[in-house]
Order: sequence, then structure tokens, then C-alpha cells
Amino acid sequence: DSKRFIGVSDPFSDESDMHEAYMQVLHTMNYSIYCSRLDFLCYEQCEQFQRKAHKPRRLLDVDHIRILLKTLAGRVSAEEEITAIFRDNALLDPRNENLINCYREMLTQIYALGREENQPAGESVRQCYEELRARADADASVYQLEGNLLRLLACVVESKRQGQQYGMYITMAIRYIEENISDKLSLNAVADAIGISRIYLSQLFRKETQTTYSQYVLERRIEMARWLLRNTNKKVYEVSHQVGFNEVHHFSLKFKECTGVSPNDYRRGVPYDVDTNGK
Repeated sequence: DSKRFIGVSDPFSDESDMHEAYMQVLHTMNYSIYCSRLDFLCYEQCEQFQRKAHKPRRLLDVDHIRILLKTLAGRVSAEEEITAIFRDNALLDPRNENLINCYREMLTQIYALGREENQPAGESVRQCYEELRARADADASVYQLEGNLLRLLACVVESKRQGQQYGMYITMAIRYIEENISDKLSLNAVADAIGISRIYLSQLFRKETQTTYSQYVLERRIEMARWLLRNTNKKVYEVSHQVGFNEVHHFSLKFKECTGVSPNDYRRGVPYDVDTNGK
């Protein structure tokens, strides 16, 4: 559904001021994206959006972000950095047109992360990019645009993960882990499922993924939990069980250990509210 937003002019007592009121309404409507949690905005409140000094937009350091994407903790930092830069750029000039331009610019920078040197991005990344770029319009909101940026980043990460080349046994093990992420997933269970010894599987994981089996499983559980917290309304304990934790307290500890925040804080994110009192 399209967002409903009303611009309100100053009060006027004379019909001769109708044009002025109309122009004020148009001016107010320029901030509809930024004020997505408000049903209306009054012209007098627009003063808070006027920026005295215009600074240049911040750009993503693509090489830095690419390095961060190599670890789970780094991916959380990359998301925070992308969100912070987008919000800083939005605050420079919160008009609809500027926000959409900031969004498209950052979307293109994130899309660049999906390309290796002299190589095109994967098809899934390209499709996601084109779909999200087309969503930039006056009916969007800052929250939706911000979520779209993180969605493209997640698509880039998933595309890179799927593009990694592993040997037969690790490929089988990873497939088994993905299909049974809510189960206990002991090293013995996975080794038995693919027909090799637990010691050999452990050695292969270290050699081919540059991490331990237990760390790999933990990161995949936390990644899935992050997706569920962001994209569903499931309770934290439901998310915990779905990704293979029997105790929600243990899940919360591990989630914070990997991401730096609790599951509830991660779901809430940093508020992006507008001070309508101009304070």
C-alpha cells in the first residue's frame, strides 16, 4: 500500500493567502520519506530540516567493507557502517529527492562489492540490485530504503558464500548443516551422515574453510538468527529453537558474543525518529 502522508500549511485567515498555503504544503511534502512514522507534518516543523552548512556526502570505502565481510563480526560492523553513512547523508538534506539519490548511490556502491576484479556480479546480486533500485520512489520510507541496502548486502554475502569452491566432503557437510540447522549437529553426526571420520572432517574444515567446524556452525546459526530477527515477528525464544539452541539464555550469550548486541537490541536497531518539536 502507498504511504499516506499529509502536509499542513500555516493557518491563514484570508483566501488571498491560498497560494502561499499551497506552496507551504508542497514544501512540507518534500520531507515525506524522512517522516515515515508521522501521519502529517506541519510547515512550521520543517525548520528543523534546514541545514545551514552543506557537507559532501560520505561514500563507502568498498575495499574496507569487502574486508569486513570475511567474518561474521565484520559483517555486523559493515551493516552498522552502511547504516551510519546513509543516515549521515540523509541528515545533510532530508528532502525526498536527496534521500533517493543517496539511496541509489549507496546501492550502487554495495553492488560493487558483489563484483570481483574484472568480473561481473553474480546473477542473484544483479537481480536484487535492479529490483531494489526500482523501489526508490516517493512512497518509500527511510526505514524501507535502509532495509533495502542491508538486503542487498546480505545478497552479496550469500552469493560469495555459495560461490566458494570446496571439496566433495565439505560441500556435503555444509549442505547437511544447512538442511539440519535446528538440530544438535554434533561433529560425529555430520561425519556419520557423509561417511567419513570425525577427525578427518575436522581436519578438512580447518583446511578448506580456514575455521573450525564448531565455529562455522555457530556463525551459520547466528546468521540465520539475524535474518529471522530482522525479517520475521518470531519471539526470541522461537528464533533460538529454530537455529538449534535449546536454551534461549545460551543463545543470547552467543548472539551477543558474535554481534556485540543482544537479540532484542539487534531487532530494535538504532531508532530513526524525527523530533517534531524542533528540539
